[in-house]
Amino acid sequence: MARGSLVIPIILAVSVIGCTANRRAKPQVLPQGNRIAECPVVDKGSEPVIAAGKLTPLWAQEYIGADLAKERLAQIADRKLVGVGVIDSGYIPKNLKHKVPADAVLRITAEGTNNPWGPSNWLFNEDHANLVTNLILHPRYGSALDGEIAAVAGRGGDQDFKKTVQLFSLSRAKIINMSVLIDAHEAPLKNLSQFADQGRILVVASGNDYPRKLGFAVNSLRAVVVGSMAPDGLVSDFSMQGKKVTVLGPSDFFVYTTVHDEKPELFSGTSGAAPLVSGSLMNVASLLPEVTYDQTEELLRESSIPLPSNRDFMSNNGFGLVNAYKMLRLAEEVRAVSPLATQVDMRRALRKVDLSRESQSEFAKAMSLIGHQDCGQVVEGFKSLRRSFLLDHTGPARAVLAEAYRSLGYDINSRFFELVDPEMTSQELAERVLDESLGTSNMIFAAGLDKEFGLGEEIKGVRGYNFASRFSPGSPVVRLARERVEGLAGFSRVERAYWLYERGLDLYRSSQDGLRPDERKKLMGYELARLRSIYYEAEPFRDWLRFLSDPDPEIRKMAYDVISFEIYLFEREKSFALDSFGEWKIDQLAQEISLKFGMALAKESDQTLADAVWADIEENMDGIDVDSKDFLLLSLLSTNPEGPLSGAARDEIEDMSCGALRIAVEAFWNNTVIKESRLDQVYNLAKEQKDKTCQPGQ
Repeated sequence: MARGSLVIPIILAVSVIGCTANRRAKPQVLPQGNRIAECPVVDKGSEPVIAAGKLTPLWAQEYIGADLAKERLAQIADRKLVGVGVIDSGYIPKNLKHKVPADAVLRITAEGTNNPWGPSNWLFNEDHANLVTNLILHPRYGSALDGEIAAVAGRGGDQDFKKTVQLFSLSRAKIINMSVLIDAHEAPLKNLSQFADQGRILVVASGNDYPRKLGFAVNSLRAVVVGSMAPDGLVSDFSMQGKKVTVLGPSDFFVYTTVHDEKPELFSGTSGAAPLVSGSLMNVASLLPEVTYDQTEELLRESSIPLPSNRDFMSNNGFGLVNAYKMLRLAEEVRAVSPLATQVDMRRALRKVDLSRESQSEFAKAMSLIGHQDCGQVVEGFKSLRRSFLLDHTGPARAVLAEAYRSLGYDINSRFFELVDPEMTSQELAERVLDESLGTSNMIFAAGLDKEFGLGEEIKGVRGYNFASRFSPGSPVVRLARERVEGLAGFSRVERAYWLYERGLDLYRSSQDGLRPDERKKLMGYELARLRSIYYEAEPFRDWLRFLSDPDPEIRKMAYDVISFEIYLFEREKSFALDSFGEWKIDQLAQEISLKFGMALAKESDQTLADAVWADIEENMDGIDVDSKDFLLLSLLSTNPEGPLSGAARDEIEDMSCGALRIAVEAFWNNTVIKESRLDQVYNLAKEQKDKTCQPGQ
């Protein structure tokens, strides 16, 4: 999944250019005499505490200003009633708080069926659609003030999608939320794409299988694609990314919603992120009933809060965190503009809106109220502080909120406001991210692994490395993450458990019964090895190969370093999978990366650079499996027999036994990459080298 920064981060550069002298000064902190700690400025509700009480229960709704947006919208008398449609799994009408007209329901799965894919799929339950819908339209957990559920459909096959589109096309659904996958089907592409032409806005969850890339269907839809953000402001480890991702919603593993009995339930994934965006767009549509998909994209671009994962010119995580409050205020300001027929009209109208003075006014109001003797005034002051931040994330309210939440004991909320500091350098960001002990994402499982196996340092390194994998080679985040993770012996045991929290946790618990501690540990390693193999089947590092042909030798050097390190990790961890399961596609992928790495290195025109990369390879040669080493050597020599490293590669090959060389050449030819790419000439040159080295009959 994408990578770190080769240039000064765009967001950082823009924010520095736009800073005033006051903005660059030391941020104003929480004033003396404030009464924030003495008054109920945070809605603690009755929800069970999460993250050891260091995170507010309604953090997701707070971060995007859902409550503030609903308060403001309720004061606008001429708002329109907006319909929402939900395409999901496991829809059970009786479990939904809002009643749905019978003619607005397309029932695909029978009541009581766990999910339309069958009992083996653990991701979905019969209330998945209900939990999603209540994050859109619920007085406490939803992000929309009001509206109607205009259509609901369970997800099925291609024919069912045709029925779904027909139902929704006849409904009053303006916003359509889809928190289920569609890439298994071809028909959804041509069916669901009709919604934008009808003036409807489709909101789609990006998916929870990072580093797998977004599929063709999602990339081709005219839809708002939503990823997930963790409570600390980092993109969730599992959240799939891509250029099609529009925005992130707050979810991770910690977003509270509910079903029919009003019992709070923790929800998770991009499934939880998408409906909070859908509800926010319902608020906008209640003021702008004719708003289109293209215009919605402009509103999201203008209002979203940039995050650490946006600090890269290659960012594949959208515009940042959805900002329900600012988006509503922008809709208020532009709705008087006429006409607003096109995306360009919306863009021009938004350019004329300046909410910075309103932000300053809210900040001044907050500073005057948070020391008031009346707690009601203090609560209002805290709301003004939040409004100030949401209207202008670069203003002084951010630093005050960070300190305020810290004083209340909500360290994770505080960390969010610290990490969205636009003036934090990339190096500072890297150190902040990678110095976390366990991080907030998957915290419960991470703490369990640390307690059981003493893997706190490994988890810290893995989380940093996962985050860094979204950036370009050579960024401070990538460099520091590599340094931290390189010496961690438990890396392969931990990473996949960290990626698949719920599944790993279930297996971890079930593996305890009747087993000795050493047996439990072995079983856990076995499962994590299997999951690790699946992770590499997702092909996360192929994108980095393109940097090997960059005209800048410094960038090529960074790419060589990163990819050689990945080959080392492949081979260090592959033994876990092979010991338990025999051959896995991780083997094929390691060979492919080694093959293309060697081919690129063979063409390297900078002799000094080539020598430096070769020295690095030799240093790590003991950590590289025979297959990958042989693939690298054969591809290097076969691609350019007279190249700058041909002599060194030939010396290595000549030291191999004929038996080993024959096996390597056979594996070389059987690799699917060579066959699919028709690299016959590469194979022939490799075979020729084998024939030169081995005498007939050997």
